[in-house]
Amino acid sequence: MEHDDLQVINAPIEAVVAWLENRPNRGAKMIGVISRTLPPMNKKSRILNAQGVKPPNPFLPEGVIRIAHRTVCIGASFEAAVNRQRLSEADPMDEIEYFHAGQLWRGKGEHASAYTVRHKPSGRLYFAYRPSQDRVTGFPTTISDQWTSAKTGEVLVHEDLKQYLKPPSKARNQEVDRPVPWRTLTLSNVQELFFAKHRFIIEAA
Repeated sequence: MEHDDLQVINAPIEAVVAWLENRPNRGAKMIGVISRTLPPMNKKSRILNAQGVKPPNPFLPEGVIRIAHRTVCIGASFEAAVNRQRLSEADPMDEIEYFHAGQLWRGKGEHASAYTVRHKPSGRLYFAYRPSQDRVTGFPTTISDQWTSAKTGEVLVHEDLKQYLKPPSKARNQEVDRPVPWRTLTLSNVQELFFAKHRFIIEAA
């Protein structure tokens, strides 16, 4: 993907977050992110084969690598987003019950800054974000999404992997027809970040 009109900067992720924090408008921001993750996998398939058994996962123990390019919103309020969704779906005459978000990671998380959260037991920092959604289905979308074998580097087809991947967590207690997706991404898994005609290539710590 070409980004000829962007200013390219090499920087550690902490410096990029600090730059975002110091922008004139510190509200919610739409950013582009390219991340490299090792998605959690099941030891066996979730589908029975012709013999009626769940075959072992052939991609373990190494797993698979996912390189995903997304547009996401950081610095937004999950609680406010769900309440807006409740309001948009409600009948004008209905009384709307206010949604209260639970504690992050059941009390093990805390806000580290306007755009990051910290997992207190490990100290790891994350972006908490709302992914861009398909206008029809409401499902999270990606700009590009590549899956490869961590062992061989072979490019894999996502449909062939789905039976071995752990399914995304379902939205709980939102009580809406179209749930608001919310995700976290470890800062150390960010490879590139795009914002305001800047392309940050993240340097390894």
